[in-house]
Amino acid sequence: MSGGPDVIIIKKKAKGHAAHGAAWKVAYADFVTAMMALFMVLWLLSQTDQETRTELSDYFRTGVFTGAPSVLNGGSGIQSKGFFDVGTQPKSAVTRAEVDVATAQVNLIGALNAVVISRTTLNTLMGIPVNTPTRVRDILGYQHVDFDPKTLLPEAFARRPEYRQIKARLEQAEQTVKQQFRNFFPTITASGTYGSARADMNEIYNYGVQLNWTIFDGGGKIALYKQAQAQRDAAQARVRDTELTIWQQAEQSYNTAIQSEEAIGAATKGVESADENFRLSQGRFDAGVANIIELTDAQLALTTAQATLVQALANYRIAIAQLERFLGRR
Repeated sequence: MSGGPDVIIIKKKAKGHAAHGAAWKVAYADFVTAMMALFMVLWLLSQTDQETRTELSDYFRTGVFTGAPSVLNGGSGIQSKGFFDVGTQPKSAVTRAEVDVATAQVNLIGALNAVVISRTTLNTLMGIPVNTPTRVRDILGYQHVDFDPKTLLPEAFARRPEYRQIKARLEQAEQTVKQQFRNFFPTITASGTYGSARADMNEIYNYGVQLNWTIFDGGGKIALYKQAQAQRDAAQARVRDTELTIWQQAEQSYNTAIQSEEAIGAATKGVESADENFRLSQGRFDAGVANIIELTDAQLALTTAQATLVQALANYRIAIAQLERFLGRR
């Protein structure tokens, strides 16, 4: 072996490309399918009108079509059932919505019937045929009516005709008692005449005094006196009872008027709060962060608050009318 340098030989082996498999084919198929769906949706949108596109937009934003039936026609139940079908609401929500729809329908029927009955009552009170078509003007605007509680009773006693009548009967009964008491004493009758019977006109005087006193009449005068006393006591009791009734009516109607007036203020605040909540819900719904159920609930709360305010105004008008009637002004 020679002492020269070692020779190093490097050999490189060529390697072939690894197989890609079928993954790229699946990805490509998904891409083609998505593009086909996109172009199909674009084509469908181009074939629909603006109203339909708006309803579709609301559906993808809220999950419910804006043209869904209203609450009175079962809309709330249909919406809840739709949420239940897609798994976003439990079955209890559907049942509760159906109960709410049935309750709303019953309330609507009752309200319509109350309108008919009220119109019939109004026509009867006005003395016209009950089937006469009448138009009622809304006068439910709030207007404060001032009453002085210290003058309510004196005014009612002075104006109420039944109180004046019962007071007159009491005075008559008291005079009857006095008359029956005077019958126990003798009756003195005085008489006198003056004139002339001859041609010379000589004056003639004639005077007389008569005393009548019934000593015994079988107890008749005593019985009449006791009867007069009993009638007087009964008249006094009726006067006292009438005074208490008028007092109660005036006091109760006055307190009812005060309460109704305070209820108007509370109902007004409720309407303001419900209106603010409805506007906030409307804004959330327009922004896409609230669904149609939240919006309809806010609208229902606003409608309920407005109905409460109307009822409070009506109760106040009725309380004022009753108070004026109890005071004898009407």
